[in-house]
Amino acid sequence: MIYIIAPHCDDEIIGTYSVVSRFPCTIVFVQEDEERLVRAEKLKEFNKDIEITTFREKFEWINFHSDIVFAPDPNYEMHPLHRKIGNLILNKFFDGYNVYFYTTNMNTPYTRLLHPVERQEKKEMLDKIYPDQSDLWKYEWKYFMYEGIVKYTSNLYHELKGALKCQD
Repeated sequence: MIYIIAPHCDDEIIGTYSVVSRFPCTIVFVQEDEERLVRAEKLKEFNKDIEITTFREKFEWINFHSDIVFAPDPNYEMHPLHRKIGNLILNKFFDGYNVYFYTTNMNTPYTRLLHPVERQEKKEMLDKIYPDQSDLWKYEWKYFMYEGIVKYTSNLYHELKGALKCQD
């Protein structure tokens, strides 16, 4: 199962558009703004295999060793809640397998420019689902032009220690 942990409604599209638009996944919202959660249900118009839930309902069910988890980057995110959630995810698991960090900070070194078709689709998705924020996309093109996702790699010490045990 793929889980995308989004501190705010709209982070799931800004940070993980290429996942949300193409793969079956569960969006786990931290903030429980009922009106925005209802609006987020419109994601199903773009991807019928999306489930919407809240952090309180789902967090303990995530298996960090078999599920794939996308969370805000605890190092590069600017918003304190994003960093807090990223650090919570970072501390929740031991070896880092199956965890990817995404960013809504488009000045992060690992962002990539989306293909023009993807940019248009991402902007349409943002406009349709979160029209109250359309002024943000109007003046800040970076939100729909870029995407940044990076795989978390575990501590080198633990990897080496595990490799040495295998040789014994």
